[in-house]
Amino acid sequence: MDEKGCRLTLHHPQRVVAAKGTKRVHFVNQEHGENVTVAMCVSATGNTVLPMILFKGKRLKPEFCDNLPPGSVAEMAPKASMTTKLFVEFIHNLGQNKPPGKCLLIFDGASSHLDARIVDAADAHDIVNKSFEHFWDEEVLLYAYQHPERKLTKARFTKIFTKVWSKCMTKDNIISGFRATGLFPYVPSAIPEEAYAPSVLTLIPDPQVESSSRMHDSVSNSSPSTDSIP
Repeated sequence: MDEKGCRLTLHHPQRVVAAKGTKRVHFVNQEHGENVTVAMCVSATGNTVLPMILFKGKRLKPEFCDNLPPGSVAEMAPKASMTTKLFVEFIHNLGQNKPPGKCLLIFDGASSHLDARIVDAADAHDIVNKSFEHFWDEEVLLYAYQHPERKLTKARFTKIFTKVWSKCMTKDNIISGFRATGLFPYVPSAIPEEAYAPSVLTLIPDPQVESSSRMHDSVSNSSPSTDSIP
């Protein structure tokens, strides 16, 4: 299980093709796009649980749910980010859509995931707790080209998200992710030990220190001689 923030704009700046010698090239884009959080869950068999979409605000408008994948859950959050209350709801939704029997849920240690209510909800559903940008930019860029006069809003977010969801949440992608990390099949050595090693420190000389040192050496070399004059 993980959460992904989707800004209502491009995640990465795009190149603009223009005639050689052109000095003013424009690409209209929102400077600071509002964030929408997508909480998603996948299994080692390549299956997915339909996502929970978190919009910023207090009142959920009907158009925020239009065009989402059928069965998706849309909620409002003050900062469009996961809270403990919403995560408990996510657990209940997962419990209603998983096969019978126990399942292991793997997620990060965000503060919103650490609460006794979450443990109680997971126990009730036999869930054991342990603590997508390329496709998004592709669809947002296509939308910007097709509708240059329209701003990407929360109401229009759903059309783009549904296309991205079907592209990235493929069975092959999900199974490959579990295999690459050694989660399933379980292979502890899938990630080599050197990947956990601390970064190597790089010595980069400080220009100010070097300059000061050179000046000091220059002054020392030009000091008057102390030899006695006959």
